[in-house]
Amino acid sequence: MDNSRYISFSNWKIQWLILFSIFVLAFSLRLLHHHMEPTIARDGVLYVRMAEKWAEYGSFSKMAEFFEGASWVPPLMLWIMKVFIPLGISPETTAVTLNILLGSLLPLIMFFIAKICAEKYEVSIGAALIMAWHPPAIDMSIEVMRDTLYLFLIGLVIICLLDAIKNNRWWQWGVGGVLLGWSFLTRYESFEFIILATGYFIFALFFKWLDLKKSLPRYGLLILCFAASYILALYFLGIPLDHYIEKYQKRMHEALQYSMQTRKDKV
Repeated sequence: MDNSRYISFSNWKIQWLILFSIFVLAFSLRLLHHHMEPTIARDGVLYVRMAEKWAEYGSFSKMAEFFEGASWVPPLMLWIMKVFIPLGISPETTAVTLNILLGSLLPLIMFFIAKICAEKYEVSIGAALIMAWHPPAIDMSIEVMRDTLYLFLIGLVIICLLDAIKNNRWWQWGVGGVLLGWSFLTRYESFEFIILATGYFIFALFFKWLDLKKSLPRYGLLILCFAASYILALYFLGIPLDHYIEKYQKRMHEALQYSMQTRKDKV
């Protein structure tokens, strides 16, 4: 069979050229879509106002008091939006620019995830192309929201954890933990990966994929790096940890009261 008609994916220059082309394609689609529909969703308007108030008050806690229930909004995206306000860049412009850029990188994230799982460049490139063309992913990339930032960070977490499991690279558990701490500042659903990692180590011990001597340090490294990166990030953003502890206790108290009231109503 004449193989001269087929592209050789073993050439690293061709691989990176294809990935760069997919990035340009994804960026162009998102930029075109934003040009055609430059609107902001209702939640996006709230995010813009929150970023402006944070910049005005200079305190996340005071801003959260101004917006009822906003204390539970993860702060990373809001901080990025407000930090460029003194430079004359609006929160909307900052958010859309960041989301278009990170949304254009999501196909590459998908490529590396598929490459670790499938080990075939054809499959990985197909996965990247799907993400580049996927209409909901394009829509999400032009919104003034935190979802694209979350998917970018959690995608890096998945790459690190898959690489740690498949190639037995213990240090990737630490890198994944750091990224997971940052991702937790975009969406609290990120904590689910701690639960998934716990489940993995339980299964690894049960089926004897790993022994206790290897499992505990890796799991401990993940938890330690997750907690440390989250706390240090809060400190860097200027948000006291007591703020979240107080709000968490308040929410738990409200949930307990609601549960008790629901039981009384049923009786």
